[in-house]
Amino acid sequence: MIPVYLQEQLRNFFFTAYYATDLENGFFAHVKVFLKTNRIFCLDQGVSDTLIGFLLKNKCSQAEMVRLCVVPFLNQALFDKFTESLPADIRTLMDYLVWNDGIDDQEIKAKFDIKIYEMSVYGGRKELIKTFRFFKVINEGYGLTTSFVLYLPVALRRAMAMYYPKPASAKITPIEKIPPTTFVFEGEKIVFNDLPNVSLFILQGNVVTTNRGELAVTGFKKLGAALNLPEFYPNTNVKELQYLRTRLLTTMGLLGEDLQIEKNPLNHLKTYLDATVFLIICNCLLT
Repeated sequence: MIPVYLQEQLRNFFFTAYYATDLENGFFAHVKVFLKTNRIFCLDQGVSDTLIGFLLKNKCSQAEMVRLCVVPFLNQALFDKFTESLPADIRTLMDYLVWNDGIDDQEIKAKFDIKIYEMSVYGGRKELIKTFRFFKVINEGYGLTTSFVLYLPVALRRAMAMYYPKPASAKITPIEKIPPTTFVFEGEKIVFNDLPNVSLFILQGNVVTTNRGELAVTGFKKLGAALNLPEFYPNTNVKELQYLRTRLLTTMGLLGEDLQIEKNPLNHLKTYLDATVFLIICNCLLT
C-alpha cells in the first residue's frame, strides 16, 4: 500500500479538482465498474469491507466517491487490474496522456484512429462521448467547430506514473569516459569584455541608485540599453531572469565605483576585480 500521506493527497486532489457531478459521471464511473467487477480481488488486496460497502448504496456522497477513487492507486496490483478493466480506447489515451500534457480530438483521430465525439441528435453541434469524461475536458469553439482537448491533471499523472514503466527518454545512461571536445565555452571572457564599459558608465555617474545606495530598476535597465548588453535569457517571460546579466554586471560595477580609471584597461580591470572580491568577502563576514 502507498503511504497514508499519499492517500490523503489523492483524496484532497479528487475533492478539489472535480465537482461531485463531474466526478460521478467521469472518473468515478470507471472506478465503480472496476470495484463491482473485482470486489473479491480488492478485498484480497487489503481494501476494507467498509470502503467496498459504499457501492451498495444507491448514490454515493462526494466524500465516499473520493475515497473509492483512491483505491486503484493503493498498490501496483490494484492499478494494473484497474487499467485492465478500462475500455481499450481509454487505456490507449491514458498511456499517452500520463506522459503528455494534452491532445485534441483531431490529433486523437489522426494518431490513434479514435473518435471521441458524436453529433447531437438535435443536430448542429458535437457532443463528447460519455466514456471519455474519464479525462478532464476543455471545450474550444462552438457548434460544428467545437474541438475537445483531453488531459489528465498533473496530480493524477504523478499518481499513475508511479506504476508505469519508465519511458526510454527518462532513462539516463552514464558516460564511462567523457570524449575529448574541440570547443570550450569560456563565459568569463564575455563578462570581462563588458566590465570595462560597465565600469566607465558607472564612474560617469549614469546609474541611478536609491538613497541607501542600492541599485534602482531604472539604473540597470538604462545601463543595459546604453551598452546594448546581451542577456542570459533574452526571450524569457520570468521577470526575475529578464535582466539578470545586466543586473549582475551593474551590481559588480557599483561595488567598485570609487576606483579611478587607469590608462591601462587591463590593470584597471585587475584592480577593479581585487576591490570587488574584497568587498564581497567583507559583506559576507558582516552578514
